[in-house]
Amino acid sequence: MGFVKVVKNKAYLKRYQVRFRRRQEGKTDYYAWKRLVIQDKNKYNTPKYRMIVRVTNRDIICQIAYARIEGNMIVCTAHAHELPKYGVKVGLTNYAAAYCTGLLLAHRLPNRFGRKKKKKKKKEEEEEEEEEEEEEEKEKEKEKEKEEKEEENKETNPSMEIWCRESSPLLSMPKPNAS
Repeated sequence: MGFVKVVKNKAYLKRYQVRFRRRQEGKTDYYAWKRLVIQDKNKYNTPKYRMIVRVTNRDIICQIAYARIEGNMIVCTAHAHELPKYGVKVGLTNYAAAYCTGLLLAHRLPNRFGRKKKKKKKKEEEEEEEEEEEEEEKEKEKEKEKEEKEEENKETNPSMEIWCRESSPLLSMPKPNAS
C-alpha cells in the first residue's frame, strides 16, 4: 500500500479544535479526572471531597478540595514547612513528613466545618463541676423522697395514724424515771 497524501487545507483547519492546554502538556488525563470528581445525580449538588497530595523537592502540600464548574474549591490546606512549629525540624519531604502533614490537615479540617474541638479543661475546674453535679443530684433525690412521703401521708386516713400511735407497744410503754 502506498503513501496517502495528508490534506491540511482550509476546510480541515477550519474544523480543527485544539486540545485543552493541560492535555497538550500531558498534565491532566481528563477521562480519569471526570470519573474522579463527578458526583452522582441523586446526591443533589453535594460536594465530593478529595484529598490532593503534591510532593515537591522542598515541600509536601496536602489539600482537601471539591470540584465546581468554576474550578476546584480548596477547603483546607497543610504544608510540610509548617511542621517545625509542632516539633518536626528536619526531613520535611520524607514519608514520615507526608504522614505528619496529613495529620495536620485532619486536625484543621473540623474547624472549617464549624466542629471545633472542646478545649481540655484543668483538673480543678473538672473536679468543681463534678462536685456541683453530685450536689444537684443529691438535692433532686431528697426532693423526690419528700414528695413520696407527702403522697403516702395523703393516702392514709388521719384516724388511722391516731390508731397506729395508740396501738404501738413502744408508745404505750411507761417512761423511765429520771432519778
